[in-house]
Amino acid sequence: MDAINRLAVRCELFQRNGLRWLGRAVLICCMLILLTGCTAGPDSRHGSQDSGVPLSSGLVYWTHQGGVVPEQVVRAIQYDFKRLRELSGTDSELVLSGSAVVNAYAARKPGVQGEVTLNAGLIDLLGNDRAAVNFVLGHELGHIALGHLSDQRRAERQKQVNMADFVGAMLDLVVPFASLAVTAGQTLLDASYSREQEMEADRFGLHLAMQAGFDGRGAVRFQQRIEQVPSETLPLLATHPAYRERISALEAELKSLPISP
Repeated sequence: MDAINRLAVRCELFQRNGLRWLGRAVLICCMLILLTGCTAGPDSRHGSQDSGVPLSSGLVYWTHQGGVVPEQVVRAIQYDFKRLRELSGTDSELVLSGSAVVNAYAARKPGVQGEVTLNAGLIDLLGNDRAAVNFVLGHELGHIALGHLSDQRRAERQKQVNMADFVGAMLDLVVPFASLAVTAGQTLLDASYSREQEMEADRFGLHLAMQAGFDGRGAVRFQQRIEQVPSETLPLLATHPAYRERISALEAELKSLPISP
């Protein structure tokens, strides 16, 4: 019912935007699917360590509602984020998402400078490599601290966000939780950055994590770990610089430091 409600809202938006015919056509198609009983089977991830996340560390426990991160890991990430936030000088918040999508992103939020979301899929991929996780958090805080969020052409992408939510609602009717990937992916698209901004955020995250006392090589390990993930599972990272390029840049940055990490 939740998916149907979301679908109805999206159809109303299409009508308001002069796309009445499209909204009606899609709604009719979806209702036909429901009437013919075309539904997906039970979610195989219920009560399982198998998340479908490539190269899973087994750290995250997966249910039909998403990933469950161990409490001690959650507390450690929250503690580290608070420290990194203070060092970055930003007014930001952290959200730990149960999504299996291997992703983390920063987005604007009313009342604060920004919000960093870290998905369970990425936590599962990195496992107990705390330095790598902190580089990721530092990288996203870098986007906030460096003003990258205000540079995004969000108004131009709002139609894409609406479309992604609409498609996610339709997919939920036939594939449970399909909208998780669509929604998280569109959030990243909405907050896509230039190559230069990604490289800047990498340097910022590296220095921030090291300032907090973490191994600078964690940044390189993160890139190497991501590089091993099949590219078809990371289509939303296509706008990022190539991982080899990022690894080379991070290694050069580490070598330039007065004291080797």
